[in-house]
Amino acid sequence: MANPFVFIHGWATDFRAWMASVTAFDDASTMDLPAHGARTPWTRPTLDEPVAELMNFIEGPENQDAKKIVAVGWSLGAETLIEAAAENPERFEALILIGATPSFIARDGFPHGKSPALVKRMIEDIKENPEETLKRFYRLNFTEEELKKKEAEEFLSTYADAPPLFDIDGIVMGLETLLKMDLRERLKDITTPTLVVHGRHDAVVPVEAGDYLTDNIKGAHMCTFEDAGHAPFITTPAYFNRLIEEFLKRTKR
Repeated sequence: MANPFVFIHGWATDFRAWMASVTAFDDASTMDLPAHGARTPWTRPTLDEPVAELMNFIEGPENQDAKKIVAVGWSLGAETLIEAAAENPERFEALILIGATPSFIARDGFPHGKSPALVKRMIEDIKENPEETLKRFYRLNFTEEELKKKEAEEFLSTYADAPPLFDIDGIVMGLETLLKMDLRERLKDITTPTLVVHGRHDAVVPVEAGDYLTDNIKGAHMCTFEDAGHAPFITTPAYFNRLIEEFLKRTKR
């Protein structure tokens, strides 16, 4: 029997981001991060609460036989997954990290991030006007060419009513976490077979961050979507799903 799949969404989205992928795999499920549809709040600028939510989900009744999990994480969901897999390697069969980074902001020795000032400005913007700030962010996930695709249009339509659905204080805490998060030292603790997926034209997380993950997670492989932005699984779902299948065959799941 196949290992269970779990799909973990990115910042300011929820399980609906995965509809084109979760239906393609047997025994697949989605989870919501704290403040993103989950009942649990996000109260501290760390990954502790998202990791706890993920581990509680993994240990839940859907996986009572304690099978190892194939986990797919996008952006903030991928960072949550990195931390969880570093702490609990025995629970993961394979990792797929999409649009991921060990540090959302640029730091000494890691120039592949945003400026702290830009992230702080975004935090203030979302506090003052969450609707417009999220609207801009959602479009940033795609290239101009991708925005013409029906998949991108459907994504933007899905999240047009996002602010009422999410706990804005918790969404802000997610940004505060990204401002402080530095997972570089955690990468050496990842022992699970890992596939890094990144769009060449990612405007949220530079593709060089994906290169860094690949270079610093032992045995990791990378696939770059040459014409994609931050969410290649949305705009090219069939190819993305096939990529996962081929990766798992190579890991002899």
